Amino acid sequence: MDNFNLAVLNELLAERIPDRECLVFGDRRLSYAAVAERSRRLADYLCQRGLGKTADRSQLPGWSSGQDHVALYLMNGNEYIEGMLGSFKSRTVPINVNYRYVEEELIYLLRDARARAVIYHSRFAESLAKVLPETPELQVLIQVADESGAELLPGAIWYDEALEAGSPAPLSDEPEADDLYALYTGGTTGMPKGVMHSFGTMAWGIASGNKRFKMTAEDRVLSYLPLSHIAERLAVEIGMLHVGMHVYFAESPDTFLQDLQRARPTFFFSVPRLWVKFKQGVNAKMPDEKLDRLLKIPILSGIVRRKILKGLGLDRIRFAGGGAARPIEHVRKIK
Repeated sequence: MDNFNLAVLNELLAERIPDRECLVFGDRRLSYAAVAERSRRLADYLCQRGLGKTADRSQLPGWSSGQDHVALYLMNGNEYIEGMLGSFKSRTVPINVNYRYVEEELIYLLRDARARAVIYHSRFAESLAKVLPETPELQVLIQVADESGAELLPGAIWYDEALEAGSPAPLSDEPEADDLYALYTGGTTGMPKGVMHSFGTMAWGIASGNKRFKMTAEDRVLSYLPLSHIAERLAVEIGMLHVGMHVYFAESPDTFLQDLQRARPTFFFSVPRLWVKFKQGVNAKMPDEKLDRLLKIPILSGIVRRKILKGLGLDRIRFAGGGAARPIEHVRKIK
């Protein structure tokens, strides 16, 4: 695992399974080859803007980066994954930004991370504009169009135009295992705190996760928890970058159930609140007392379980997890 590198792994998968569906977001369906090319174009654009590796880390103190930093101020979607991969391939470091940060937290993180570039959705343009005077190191602005219809900020470039400006050719400066993988906390216990890993240290987490869950290229996952959080990011990276599985994105909270039914994931991780909502939805059509009676009838129990799971879009689940024991009890009846 000493030479483990996420950017190189993405390129290997694109060579071996170029036409396999990688990311599905609304009507957009991108193959592994397409994601690899789009991320190379983004990487080349970042390099054109003067971003990349700035110093050999072996010559720096352990707390120093030696690479430029790119903030990802994004909702879930293909641009988030491409933003991470494009940063890795340009030898810059993607910085996760919790889109729920208030102005003070956003200023603090961008300053603390010394971000030189930011990729952001248009819906966050107004919030970003307010902090730009306080973050002078932030020089490269890449805006992702969305349904908000917000205008392009002064000095920014549209994301698709940045991709068009970048070359699809592999970059000559190949990433190394010692390149950084940085993570910031969500800010729930004070100001956001950054932690620096290398690609080499991330290898253990990804390999161990796949050893435990045994994901395959035929598995599917629905990404809806923020990719700015490490649990969601690793769940996607373990599957997408390690085994080449399918990753679907939820379009919005309003379309979540439809997205779930469309993706029919085989792996599903949820927060306690959502498991409770699942149970409430089932109980709205079938109270616990009636459900308990049906599940005790051998001939009917299997039919009832399958019908409930299919209605939720969870009928193909191989692994379902959550963050607390009690909500899991709520769904134990319909496993």
